[in-house]
Amino acid sequence: MDTPIVPVTPPSFFPVSNPTHAFWTHGSPDANPLAREGSTGDLHKNVDVAIIGSGITGVSIAYHLANLVKAKNGQSKEPLKVAIFEARDFCSGATGRNGGHLTSKGPYEFAYDLERFGIADAIRQVQIEDYTVSEVQKVIREHGLEAKVDFQEYGRVTVLGSEEEYEELRASVEAAKKAKVDVREHVFLDKEEMLKRYGIEERGFVQPGSNLWPLKLVTELYTIAQNITPNLSLTLHTHTPVHSVVATGSAGRWNLSTPRGSVTATRVVHATNAYLPYLIPHMSSQIVPTRSQLIAFRANADRPIPHPAIAVNNESDYWFPRPAEPGEGQVIIAGGCRRYAGPPYASGTVDDGEVDGKVGTALRRLLPEVFPDAFDTEEVEAEMEWTGIMGYPSTGCPFVGPLLDESGTLVKGQYICGAYRGHGMPRAYACAEAVARMVAGDIGATGKWELPEWLPRCYLTVLPPGAPQEKIRE
Repeated sequence: MDTPIVPVTPPSFFPVSNPTHAFWTHGSPDANPLAREGSTGDLHKNVDVAIIGSGITGVSIAYHLANLVKAKNGQSKEPLKVAIFEARDFCSGATGRNGGHLTSKGPYEFAYDLERFGIADAIRQVQIEDYTVSEVQKVIREHGLEAKVDFQEYGRVTVLGSEEEYEELRASVEAAKKAKVDVREHVFLDKEEMLKRYGIEERGFVQPGSNLWPLKLVTELYTIAQNITPNLSLTLHTHTPVHSVVATGSAGRWNLSTPRGSVTATRVVHATNAYLPYLIPHMSSQIVPTRSQLIAFRANADRPIPHPAIAVNNESDYWFPRPAEPGEGQVIIAGGCRRYAGPPYASGTVDDGEVDGKVGTALRRLLPEVFPDAFDTEEVEAEMEWTGIMGYPSTGCPFVGPLLDESGTLVKGQYICGAYRGHGMPRAYACAEAVARMVAGDIGATGKWELPEWLPRCYLTVLPPGAPQEKIRE
């Protein structure tokens, strides 16, 4: 069964200053060229839009804003000033520390979503992930980034090791089919076929899927956003934590306090995922920060591991081989095994500066147990080991839209986007687009914002004016 999320509130939601070195952030000398970008010098004292967080969400919001401003046409007297603030290195949170997957969940959990949110939102849960994956791949291809971001499409395989897993997934696939969700590329394999293709004698489920270097994707996205239009000025300030956001004496402006001075903005977007409650304390009971753990190790050059990303143990554990030169052993990224941490199973912590020894041992034993003939020892030797913090929302859905205060009243000029339940790569880009459209419409940079059909209403903090009345967050 899935490793539980225990609703533990940490003593602080502020990111630690000594995070572990992830493969994505430190796996090569040029992995993070923007690591300390804008960490010194003067700050702009006044901006139009302040984005807090430089991961896939924050940078995607800036990217979408630039495209929206460009689409308006004409030359503005003054460019829209957008600034991104980051407490640590650029993209050093969950995006820079995840498993490297870019895969829509497809019919997974469809039966659960159908029961919990109704048929319309169950379908949208699939649509938003399909849309995200498709749009991110489009950006990669249009800008020729395949090699730069190590993009690869080998699909994804889920090993169904128990009858319960098999029947649960079968029910979800059938429910999705009945709802007219396209599942033609999602295929069950019997044990014989799984053994023949992947060397694993269990039933399995194959679906489209891709992998990449997430930090490099976000780095490229930021660079593209900077150059989309002269009508938007984009700056980045790393190692510039925002410690408070308070109203100023001027109507409609917010003051952001940082160790380098204060900045005022007319619009503020909170895009810090598991760390959202640091600046929004009343959300501390709505988001459970939870630590994941991963390792990078090298396979034997003469005994390669099958190329698809593979998930086992009810999708709690996973791995994928990175591209390798001929004659070199593949670098394998493997993660999961959180259940070995014991209660509260790494829930209620924002400390990505340490690793759990029991989890680390389980990760080192994971692939030798699945592929005993491919390894000479019971445990692999990890070249790198790191942790990252996921944000688990109490409702099971990300928070997307205008910020609400503790009483449920709209906080005009502030927005929120995050808490993806460890599944941000196929959601964040699209959620960021929705928030960017809200912001652009609010400041008059575009016309009235329209609710996209692919956005689950259960993600929304509030429905936009004039939208059909539908059930949103529980």
